[in-house]
Formats: sequence, C-alpha cells, structure tokens
Amino acid sequence: MKIIPILAAAGILAACLSPTSASARDPYDADWSGDCRPDVECLIKIRPAGKRLYRLDYVAIGKTGPRRVLCHSTGFLRPSKTVLGALSGTFGPGQLQRIDVIRDSKVDAIHVTPSDNTPCGRPLAVGGQYLLLAH
Repeated sequence: MKIIPILAAAGILAACLSPTSASARDPYDADWSGDCRPDVECLIKIRPAGKRLYRLDYVAIGKTGPRRVLCHSTGFLRPSKTVLGALSGTFGPGQLQRIDVIRDSKVDAIHVTPSDNTPCGRPLAVGGQYLLLAH
C-alpha cells in the first residue's frame, strides 16, 4: 500500500518541524562552562526573560580546596544592534559592565566579550569561550 509510506513520511516531517525538536530550541537558552583562571571555573546561565530579553547569571567557583562561590553576578541581554545574531547587555554590581555574547556556529559554545574582567570587583577572565553544559 502506498498510504503507509506517505503516512510515515508525514510523521517524520511533523516530528522534525515540531516546536520541541532540537532545531527549534533557543540557541542561547542553556548553561555554559568556561575557565576564568586555572583555579576558577566560570558558569553562565542564560534564560529567556521576556520578549527579546534574556537574563544572564554568572558564577565563578574555585576549583581548589572547598568548591566555593567566588563571584555571582546577574544581568540582562537583548539582541545586539551591531552584531547580527549576538546578544548584548550589562551585568555586575550597578549593571555597569557591558557584555556581548555570540553563539559559535561550529561547536556548542558561546564567545563572551566583557567590557572588563572584574565582575565582582576582583580580576576574573570573564571573556572567552564557554562550552555547552545543558539545555
């Protein structure tokens, strides 16, 4: 019967186009991990917070000794006006630090460029590549 292959193809197409498919996921809505220093791991969590708005949570955790939080900072991102597909915004105390986040098209990673590397008043290399931890 020719109906069965047509139904099977329609089911596969519907699954590929469904909103829950991986391709429909927001490319920024995830947890990301990077190394701020050899002794510090940095985590960035980006979540939708409204129409064209994202919340960024930045956490730096010491790798040596007891794993403790060295810095926690939050901010908000919006689609960049200058770089297509990127997010831009501010974070940190007083929301004074500018930050740009660009999704890597080749690997599951983001590239972060801050205006400075002192998110909590102490030097941490916030900028760099952050690899995908979880969607």
